[in-house]
Amino acid sequence: MNGPVIISIMTKIAEVLQAVNNICSEKIQEKWDNSGLQWGDVNEPCTGATFSLDVTLEVIDEAIENGCNLIVAHHPLIFSPLKHISKSGNEVERLAYYCIQKGIAVYAAHTNWDKVKEGVSWVMANRIGLENTKILCPESGTLCNVKVLGKSADLQSIRNAWFDAGLAQIGEYSNCSFTMEGWGTFCPSEKASPTLGSANRTHFEREGALEICIPKAKATVAVQIAKEKSSYETLAYSVIPLSNDNDEIGFGCIGELKESMGLEDFLTLCKEQYGCKAIRYNPGKEINAIKKVAVCGGSAVDFVGSAIAQKADAYITADVKYHQFTMADKALTLVDVGHYESEIWAMEYLSALISEKFHNFAVRLTTINTNSVRHF
Repeated sequence: MNGPVIISIMTKIAEVLQAVNNICSEKIQEKWDNSGLQWGDVNEPCTGATFSLDVTLEVIDEAIENGCNLIVAHHPLIFSPLKHISKSGNEVERLAYYCIQKGIAVYAAHTNWDKVKEGVSWVMANRIGLENTKILCPESGTLCNVKVLGKSADLQSIRNAWFDAGLAQIGEYSNCSFTMEGWGTFCPSEKASPTLGSANRTHFEREGALEICIPKAKATVAVQIAKEKSSYETLAYSVIPLSNDNDEIGFGCIGELKESMGLEDFLTLCKEQYGCKAIRYNPGKEINAIKKVAVCGGSAVDFVGSAIAQKADAYITADVKYHQFTMADKALTLVDVGHYESEIWAMEYLSALISEKFHNFAVRLTTINTNSVRHF
C-alpha cells in the first residue's frame, strides 16, 4: 500500500522579489540607479535568500554554504554596461560569472529602499528613537490623479475595490476619494455592444466621476481594477500627473528625540546605535542641547540644506568631505557615522520583513562584514 503523497509547494524567486517590490517598488528608483534583478532565473524555486549591503565573493560563498540561490543586496553590482562576463574579467564580471555558474540570482534594492517610509533613513531614525518623523526631502512628480466615469453602482464597486487594494491612502488617512454626480452622454455605433442605449442614438445617463490621488507606479493597477468593475464596454478614465510633493516618498527623515541631550551624549548614542568604531562631526551651532534631528543613509550630505531649512539641530549621514563639514558651519551639527554603519541595519530590517512573509525557505542576513573601511 502506497503512503500519502506529499506535495511541496516551492516559492519561486520571482515571488520573493515581488514581495520586496511591494515594500519598495523598483519604479521609484532614481534615473541613474540600477535597482532590480542583476542576473538570474526568477522562475527557479527559491532555496534560500541571503540579504547583504554588498555582493562580495565572501557573501556569495556564504550563500552557497547555506543553500541560498538568491542574494538581495542594497548596492547594485552593475552600474555600467558589461561588455562580457568571464572569470578573467574585472571584479563585477568575475562575480557575475561565479554566481551564474553556481545558479545564484542577485537582486538590488537601492534608491527605492532609500526613498520609502520603513526604508534606510527610517531605520536610522528608529535606532536613535526619533519621534514625529516625516520625510526630509519629499519627492515631487511621483503622484497622479486617476478619474473614472460611470454609473453610480459601478463607481461604488470601483471605490470599494480601490479601498480594498489600499490604493486611496494619503498620509495617515486611508480610503480617500472624491465623487461628483452629473449627466453622461454617449452614442454607440452599430458595432458596439452597449450596456445601455441603442445604436446611433445619443443616450443620456445619470453618472458620476470618481477620483483618487495615488503614486504613478500604482496607476496601472487602479485603472485595471476600474475596468474589471465597470459594466460599460469601454471605460472612460483619465490619469493626470501631479506636481504635488509626495509625503510617502523621498530621501531622508527628520524628527525629534524624546528628550533633548548634549552633544557628547548624542554622539555616544549614535556610536552605540549604528555600531561605529569612530564618528566624524563638526561642533555645529552653539546650542546646549540637541532635539530635532535629520538623518539620511549613505552619501547624502547634499541634503544638509534641507535639514538646515527645517531647523534641525543635527544631521546624520555618511561620506562627508572636509569642505562639506565647513559648509555646515555653525548651522547644525553634521555627523558622519560611516556609509556601511548608516545602511546595514536597514538590510537587517528588510530581511526580517521578507522572513515574515515566507516560511518554506530560510531568509538570512549575511554574517560577512562587507565594510572595506577600517579604523586604526
